[in-house]
Amino acid sequence: RMDLVSHSDAKAFLTVAQSFLESTDGAANHHVIQIAHAVENRSPFFSPPYLFWTAEDAARGEITGAAVCANPDGLVLSRAFPEVCLEPLLESAAASDVQPKRLVCDEQHADTAADAYQSVFGAPIGRAGGWVVASTASISEAPRHNTETVRRGDEDDQNLVVEWARHYELESPSFIDIPSFMRLKLASGELYVLEDDEVRSMATVSGVTGTGARISSVFTPGPFRRNGFAGQLVRAIANDLLMNGSQFVMLTYERGSPAATVYEAIGFQAICYRECIAIRDHGNTLAQGQVA
Repeated sequence: RMDLVSHSDAKAFLTVAQSFLESTDGAANHHVIQIAHAVENRSPFFSPPYLFWTAEDAARGEITGAAVCANPDGLVLSRAFPEVCLEPLLESAAASDVQPKRLVCDEQHADTAADAYQSVFGAPIGRAGGWVVASTASISEAPRHNTETVRRGDEDDQNLVVEWARHYELESPSFIDIPSFMRLKLASGELYVLEDDEVRSMATVSGVTGTGARISSVFTPGPFRRNGFAGQLVRAIANDLLMNGSQFVMLTYERGSPAATVYEAIGFQAICYRECIAIRDHGNTLAQGQVA
């Protein structure tokens, strides 16, 4: 028998689920771990309602899946979350008066999850796209031009960061306000830039949990592209994270993206594909993506 267990808060959830999440596809499950840690630490990037569950094999006394719900990411399931628990999970959310606008799961479970969602909430929902999850535990060596410097962004970069964020948002529509997100990242010291006589590229760091970390929101404006700036920035950030205690660094990108070649050259390897399903808003599914 598979039981769905609800947990009162992020701390209680992590006490029970973190070992499972880290030992079974830690990088692939990092999204779940990151949200729980962020909620526990009162991060400004997430807001209530907060819900936490584990799926447990009653006979063996083992955890077989985990899920968290927080805005703006919605309901995020661990890898290989048991399909038999999908409908009970959504019924539990409904019993708490929570209807997630987004649900993130393994690609192979997306259709089943969408059917369960429509059964529980009666709302039209559909696939909104997905992303490749890639990770690395070591960085390949590469020469760097002497003029290139990687540093944390500071107050002097704010206008440039916001301007670039608006371009980023136009190129990659998201379910969050990208300029506001980038301002928060800059203020929290989690936004990095690469300079080569001027700022050429930017990226953010999220979810530094002790075992892993994530690089996201990598952006280089059009005039500066195809010069290797983004690759050098990601390489430098990932190397710094690994040198300072992270066992792995992960990132995401769209399937077929040219960025895949850049990340592979650094040492990142694709480990899974995650799918987002979302409520249809005026006939269109809400924008996909994993940003925070």
